[in-house]
Amino acid sequence: MSPCEGLSESLAAEVTSLGIHVTIIQPGPFRTNFRGSSMNRAKTILADDAETSGKTRSFTDASHGTQSGDPQKGARALMAIAESDTPPMRLPLGGEAYTIVRNKLAAVAKDLEPWEAVGLNTTFPI
Repeated sequence: MSPCEGLSESLAAEVTSLGIHVTIIQPGPFRTNFRGSSMNRAKTILADDAETSGKTRSFTDASHGTQSGDPQKGARALMAIAESDTPPMRLPLGGEAYTIVRNKLAAVAKDLEPWEAVGLNTTFPI
């Protein structure tokens, strides 16, 4: 869980009695100019960075203009949330975002069972 998710969940718990809803938007890649000319990049490319930031630079260059998310459909999804009486706590936008969330949930579930006895053994006896 990211710090923003934790803050959003805490905020939601505090304001729900006031009729205020909080939704965490988890967007996948949208076909915008985010990976294009809107990016500020260092003009000097260091050979030492080829395996780290160089890979990210190559990925963003290669994927710009091919992102699967349609910004207009994303905007409509946001409007649907804003107009909903029962908006979700989280809404991944796009197939890639759903895959990331599902993989995260599977990783958390994988850790729970093998360590459950250890975790539950930390309470006072009843």
